[in-house]
This record gives sequence, structure tokens and C-alpha cells, in this order.
Amino acid sequence: MIIKNLQAINFRNLCDFNFDLSDGLNVIYGQNAQGKTNFLEAISLVAQARSWRTSNDSEIINFEKDEAQLMATIQNKKITDHLAIHLYKNRKKNIYINKLSVTRLGELYGTLLVVIFTPDDLEFVKEGPKERRRFLDIEICQLNNNYYYYLKKYYHVLKQRNSLLKICQKSKKGFIETITIWNEQLVFYGSEIMRLRNEFIDNIKQYAESIHYNLSGGKEKIDIIYKPHTYKDIYLTKLEKSLEKDITLGITTIGPHKDDIFLTINNQNV
Repeated sequence: MIIKNLQAINFRNLCDFNFDLSDGLNVIYGQNAQGKTNFLEAISLVAQARSWRTSNDSEIINFEKDEAQLMATIQNKKITDHLAIHLYKNRKKNIYINKLSVTRLGELYGTLLVVIFTPDDLEFVKEGPKERRRFLDIEICQLNNNYYYYLKKYYHVLKQRNSLLKICQKSKKGFIETITIWNEQLVFYGSEIMRLRNEFIDNIKQYAESIHYNLSGGKEKIDIIYKPHTYKDIYLTKLEKSLEKDITLGITTIGPHKDDIFLTINNQNV
């Protein structure tokens, strides 16, 4: 999978940018504030339709313009794909694959696989579980379209259940019985999310252990441990037992939206 060409129009300071990349290693160099990081951001955005630097698309568009465009030509063996992202300050972005509009973000994932490595990645260790769950979600979405579907459905159901919990704070009559419907859907989608997260961690830890062992000169053994907030066989039971607490708080306290990852080096939590 190779990026053959990248074009940018009004993307940050890349106002009229057209760049061909070689099939091998590409080294991008230059003075500060010339757009090196913006170039990398453009690659990640055309692959994932989102920036790792901001969640606000209007910040990406050149401040003198109202819209921006990114276009990339991708060579995957004998298949060539053309990706395009159109960004607007006042409306939703448009995504195209081979000039066909993409209506679901999941259709884009997997067309171009990218790994972003920046100093901000230290947040994976230093910050809370939210950053580690975000890492899981972004990486697995690129590898598995089903994961994106399960994730989207899960958070939709979670939002509906939380809304119902807030209603039940005022009056349980007529509403409490419908909790069962949302519980069953949470368990279904949540269990699939946990299964795929566990498979992903099992796969990458094999590579991480070998790489870190070599980097440390054989002195350190790293372990990556997936810590699900619950398990499939007890998920529904825990949801039912936490109902009174959930109503009091107005939020769902059980599920993969509470998952975490532990990293240890020589059995010590990093």
C-alpha cells in the first residue's frame, strides 16, 4: 500500500500543494513552520477523515478560506484508488473514493492504512483510560469495518439508555420496563467490541514484546494487558445489578466505554 501522490488546497499553510512520493522511504525536511507536520496530518486525515491534532475541521482550513480539499492516489498492489476529502467551515465534510461519495465513515477505513507516531503518544501512558480506548478504536477501525459498525451502534444505544436513566430519576413508572431492551442491545454490541479489542491486543503484544526487548538490550520485558470493564458472561447481570446506581447517577456505569489497557515493564506498571 503506497501513496503515489498527495494534493492539498487551502489545507492549513498548504494552499496549492501537489507532491509525488517515491515507492520507498520518503524523508521530508525543511525549516520550522514550513508545513512538514501539516503534510503528515494531511496523510492521516485523508486515511481516517479526522485529524489527530484537532476535532474541529474549521481549524484545519486556511484562515483566509472557507473550504479546503485533500486528494491522494493510493497504489495497493495492482489496484489504484483515488481518495478525496472536502472540508468546509460551516458544514459537514464530504468524502469520496474514486469520485463516489462515501456516506459511512466505515467505507473509508482500510483503503489507506496509516500509523501516526508523535510526541503526543506519551499521553497513552500518562493520561487516563480515555486516551487508551481512543487508540484502540482508531487502530481497530482501520483493520475491521465491523468494529466501526459495532462501536457506532454501541454508543447510540448507550446514549438512549442514559437518556432513559435521566427520565427514570423523575419517574420510573412506564419507563423502567424498557431498560431491558437497551440492556440486551448493549450486551450484544459491547461483547463484540470487547472481543475485537482483546484479539487486537493479543496480536500487537507479540510484536511489542520482541521490539521492546531488543530496544532495551534484553533488559526489559514489556507486557500489554487488556482490562475489560466486564465480561460477556456476566455483562447483563452486572447491568441489572447496577440499575439503581445508574438511575441515581443518570449514566451507564458498566461496559466497554470503561475499558482500559495496562502496560508493565518487568512486571511493574509503567
